[in-house]
Amino acid sequence: MANRVIRDGILDSERVNKLSCEAELFYRRLMSIVDDFGRGDGRIQILRSKLYPLKLDQVTEKNVIDWMKECVQVGLIMTYVVDKKPYLEMLDFNQSVRIKRSKYPANPNVKADEIICIHNESTSMPETNPILSEKKQDIETRKDFEEERLKLIDQWLKDLPNSTHLERISSLTGISKQVLIQKIPDFRKKLRFEYKNQSDFLDHFKNWSLQQNEQLTPEPLKTTVTFGKKK
Repeated sequence: MANRVIRDGILDSERVNKLSCEAELFYRRLMSIVDDFGRGDGRIQILRSKLYPLKLDQVTEKNVIDWMKECVQVGLIMTYVVDKKPYLEMLDFNQSVRIKRSKYPANPNVKADEIICIHNESTSMPETNPILSEKKQDIETRKDFEEERLKLIDQWLKDLPNSTHLERISSLTGISKQVLIQKIPDFRKKLRFEYKNQSDFLDHFKNWSLQQNEQLTPEPLKTTVTFGKKK
């Protein structure tokens, strides 16, 4: 189970104080079972068994449904479906992310920057999550940026064989397109991961291909002439 930082701001949070006492307890317990991205299994049976393992005789599935609806209505969590499976996500759950990928899929209908303001009904500034550490979000932002950059590079690699970029590199280097395509798997191992943009990535591939081609091209046979005779 992941460690969580619970701030005393939860006591005077407007969103939390709109909940009934039972729904607030549900919300607090929910923090213990979601992953580092604030996401979790949205099936009512699973939530009931995980959140109330010793109170199954006191808490019904209808209770869980009602409490979850309260949390959704005040903007503390959102629910969604991926591949016909229900999931939930605690909004503004900016814990220090130790893993690069969430155990559960993200909501495909909501962009990451929209999640922050999805609950924003009465003010232009989102309320600070009362259960979060007060640390700056730069660590999480940097991790998100790095993850997106890796996705971009991976997509550039996938698109490269059939792109016009490869034809341009072929004309610039004099290396056939077929040979360049054969080089891509080896180039994958030499990626730098700090490209500023796709042009920087393509330049690296072009220069790397030239270097590889020069190493594979055999030197021309040299002849020496001594005393007017060719050896």
